[in-house]
Amino acid sequence: MAVLELTNISKHFGAIQAVNDVSLSIEPGQVVGLMGDNGAGKSTLV
Repeated sequence: MAVLELTNISKHFGAIQAVNDVSLSIEPGQVVGLMGDNGAGKSTLV
C-alpha cells in the first residue's frame, strides 16, 4: 500500500501550465527525489 499516491495532478497559474497530468506512487521505505530544470513544477507538485 502506498504511503503517498497522486493521480492525474494538474495545476495552472492563469495561462501557465505548471504541472500536467502527473501520477506518482511512493511505497513504504522508498526514497524519492524530484529532479528537473528551474520552473519545471517540482515545488508546485510538492
